[in-house]
Amino acid sequence: MRLLALVLISFTALAAQEVGLDTWRTSGLGVDWHHASGRVAYDVKGDDGYYDIRLADPDGGNDRPLSELAPGLPRRHVATPGWHPSGRWLVAAVEEQDHAGGSYEAIPGFGAFNDIWAIAGDGSWAKRLTSIPDDIARGMIIPTFSADGRRLVWTERLIGPIWWDPKKQMGVWRVRVADVIEDAAGPRLTNIRSYQPGGEGFHEPYAFTPNGRGIIMATSIGQPSVWTLQIVVMDLASGQITQRLTQTNYNEHARFTPDGRSIVWMTNASSTLGGCDWWMMDADGANKRRLSYFNEPGHPHCDGHARWAGLMTFAPDGRSFLGGGQYDLFSQEGWIKRVTLLPNGTGTGLTGEYFAREDLRGADGGLEADLERLDATVDFNWGWWMPAFGLPADRFSVRWSGELEPAYSGVYTFHLTADDGARLWIDDRLVVDMWGGAWGGVASGTAPLVAGRRHAIRLEYRESWGAAVMKLEWSGARQVRQVIPTSRLHPREPAGAVRRLFGLPGGNG
Repeated sequence: MRLLALVLISFTALAAQEVGLDTWRTSGLGVDWHHASGRVAYDVKGDDGYYDIRLADPDGGNDRPLSELAPGLPRRHVATPGWHPSGRWLVAAVEEQDHAGGSYEAIPGFGAFNDIWAIAGDGSWAKRLTSIPDDIARGMIIPTFSADGRRLVWTERLIGPIWWDPKKQMGVWRVRVADVIEDAAGPRLTNIRSYQPGGEGFHEPYAFTPNGRGIIMATSIGQPSVWTLQIVVMDLASGQITQRLTQTNYNEHARFTPDGRSIVWMTNASSTLGGCDWWMMDADGANKRRLSYFNEPGHPHCDGHARWAGLMTFAPDGRSFLGGGQYDLFSQEGWIKRVTLLPNGTGTGLTGEYFAREDLRGADGGLEADLERLDATVDFNWGWWMPAFGLPADRFSVRWSGELEPAYSGVYTFHLTADDGARLWIDDRLVVDMWGGAWGGVASGTAPLVAGRRHAIRLEYRESWGAAVMKLEWSGARQVRQVIPTSRLHPREPAGAVRRLFGLPGGNG
């Protein structure tokens, strides 16, 4: 009896955010984008070995100095710029001109001997806003304004690193929040408050929450060491942690997207080389997905060495950001990348036609499939089992067809892993032919694809006897090798036309 059905097979998978990535600066670290004026402030190490703040247009052009022009500003490390919303001035962490010891502990990220300074947007003036004690254990980093510019948050070190204490190997830090006043004498800070939610530890704030009532930050509280920092939200009214957005791994450098709906942060989750990559999550901590792959050998983002993503600043529309990253944790030197959040595909999979014979014919010898269904991806390992109820475990065949929609333009390599035979067409051109193999194996071929354009795809597979395997992957200059995801595959017939007549065991696996 012929089994004829249209069946929808659905699978639950982690959502993936596809991105474009290029280098904005080969050297640099801290960066902040003032939307209204279209100016980007960033810090970079100069020829004298000290960090300076420079300005550039968002496209990287029109690069010019800033901190070097400011009268009265110490000529040591000047870093981590943060624009006031007016664009008239910005703040930065600045190493004091004269202090005990050297400058290594004062580099960006360490912050010893650093005070918060205000610097005019044209470099015409500079003014110190805080006064840190002349103590290598004390310092400040990452000053950031509230959306209205009336408050400033930063992190201040109270005690230097205690290397034998895993909870204090980065020292003891507190959150500081101040009101910002502007008058004839220039900007100043008043009503400075201190927060250490949960007690002594590492507390590093990154931004005010969209409603202005909280701070998103990293903390070591409740963790076995500073190498398992978690991203949390602290309520400013109570000084207590009200949201825990991450629970495992090492996490830092979190910022909200301009619409407040998502958060980008860095974590070492799933890191092969041990560094940290950018990930994205919803504002409530749900739907975590990876953006960069700096630490995955073989990926176009990876240069073969561990890298650490850092703080980022978004474009006005939230569709891209500039973000610093580190080559080395001890020197704190790094680069600035531009990350573009690409539109995710809307695909639902490919139409799969299953035949009870090895020659793409039905059980009655006709051309009509014995079973037709929507398969989310082509990544099957049936082993010695039948591919679906009512079909044989040996001497069957499958044809998948529909359209393929890439995120990037370029020449792609298509990889087939099959036991036994398979062949692939892209835009009606035969790309891979391993149909005649008795035991199958792995074969590949290439085809040019255009981003956003749907390309016809047809994949045919046959199983003779024994274990049955079929996997379809792709790779490219900007595309890591992976099973082609559901979002990039469109069935031959609209998903709405698919109906379920009876259950089928199993699915991709």
